[in-house]
Amino acid sequence: MAAVPDAMEMAPPVPAEPRRRSPCPGCRVDKRKAEREGMFPYKELFLIWLVTLCYIPVLFPH
Repeated sequence: MAAVPDAMEMAPPVPAEPRRRSPCPGCRVDKRKAEREGMFPYKELFLIWLVTLCYIPVLFPH
C-alpha cells in the first residue's frame, strides 16, 4: 500500500515576496525603500537642488 503524502508536501510553494503590479506608484516606492534601507537619498536631493538652482534666475530676473 502506498503512503499518502501529508498536506505540507502537496501544498504549492509560497512566493518569497508578494506579487505587485509594476505601474503602481506605491509599490515602486515600497520596493525602493526596502532596497535602500539605511541609505540617505543623496541623488534625489542633488536633483532637487539642481532644479531649484536653475529655476532661481526665472523667479528673480535682473
